[in-house]
Amino acid sequence: MAVSSLFRLLFFVFIITFVDGKCRDDQKTLLLELKSELVFDSSISKRLVKWNETDDCCKWRGVGCDDSGRVISLELQGEGISGRIGESSSLFRLTYLSKLDLSGNFATSEIPNQFHRLPNLASLGLSSSGFVGPIPSTLANLTQLVELHLSNNFLTGSIPSFHNCKNLESIYFSDNKLKGSLSHLHFQGLKNLSVLDLSQNALNGTIPHHLFTLPSISYLFLSYS
Repeated sequence: MAVSSLFRLLFFVFIITFVDGKCRDDQKTLLLELKSELVFDSSISKRLVKWNETDDCCKWRGVGCDDSGRVISLELQGEGISGRIGESSSLFRLTYLSKLDLSGNFATSEIPNQFHRLPNLASLGLSSSGFVGPIPSTLANLTQLVELHLSNNFLTGSIPSFHNCKNLESIYFSDNKLKGSLSHLHFQGLKNLSVLDLSQNALNGTIPHHLFTLPSISYLFLSYS
């Protein structure tokens, strides 16, 4: 191979290696918009407070990217975030997200109705965040969902059916104020469901027999529900 050809090849490999995993501009813009939207306590925050224009956003604490520089993970638990997430938040334009953890934040606000705009979401953590009101039925449109954590809030109303979320393995709804009864449709067909925690709620009616026949169920918590 000629020296010039070898040089071009090595240069190309270097460029590919360097670019791989580097935060994309559009993703960085969305994250900075999200930071500006959120009200958070800078004395508590260990992640958001350090996001800036200069650094590669894939290296920001709490942010995970794939090899193409697309944001696939946000872990912002316990960041002192208060207020609410707006329905038009930049968060819902981070469409490559597969993991989102916002637990231990916020003050009495409802769960936004827009999480269905994150079609790749596999893990959603919203526990211990003071959420009030109903569980949005649109969460059941997250067909890639594997883990759903909504425990220790002030959620009311009935539990929507999740029978379309065929990949669900863990559902945590404990320590809320959920009411109503469960039907055979609620968790029907969830062959991978291993953990279902509905304890410490205000549910009524009989326990559907099919809950005990889910093939992968290992932990079923219904106490004080």
